[in-house]
Order: sequence, then C-alpha cells, then structure tokens
Amino acid sequence: MSKLTHHKISRVEEYPIEFLDFYKVADFGAEKHGHLNFLEPNGSKSSHKDMHASIFRHIAASSAGVRLDHETGLDHLLHAQCRIAMLYTRITRGIKHGED
Repeated sequence: MSKLTHHKISRVEEYPIEFLDFYKVADFGAEKHGHLNFLEPNGSKSSHKDMHASIFRHIAASSAGVRLDHETGLDHLLHAQCRIAMLYTRITRGIKHGED
C-alpha cells in the first residue's frame, strides 16, 4: 500500500488563504504562455531543466533579499511555489518534454 493512501486532505478550510496566492502567478503565466500550457508535453518553458532553473532562480532571488519579481510584481516565493506545483504535476502525470 502506498504511503499516499494513508494521507488525506482534511481541514483545508483552516489553512491560511496565502497558501493559494501562487495562483496569481499561474494566472499571469496563463496570460503569457496559454492556459495550462505547462500540461502540454512540449509546453513553453516546461522541460524539467527549465522548471528547475526557474525554481532555483526565484529561490536565489528571495534568498538574496529580493522580494518581488520585476516582471509580475509578485513575490519570488510564489513563483517558486507555482513552478514546484507545475513540475510535481508533470512528474506525477508522466508528462515528458522533448528536452527531458
């Protein structure tokens, strides 16, 4: 039995609303690259290499004390959170990019 079958989502309503702020980044990306582009096998900026590079770039900026992304005006941590969710979804669904 998978460890995941032992975990359930409970009390979602008790989590801080800020947990969902990364959707602001997702919406910006949808306008720029197309809605759910990251789910396309060869979606723009969707290879594992591109995803990891983006995650590391945004974490590095945040670590250096730069709070907001210059293009979106949104927090670098939200960008990293969004990209991690996108990458996790691609890996979980077995979506491969031509560059992977």
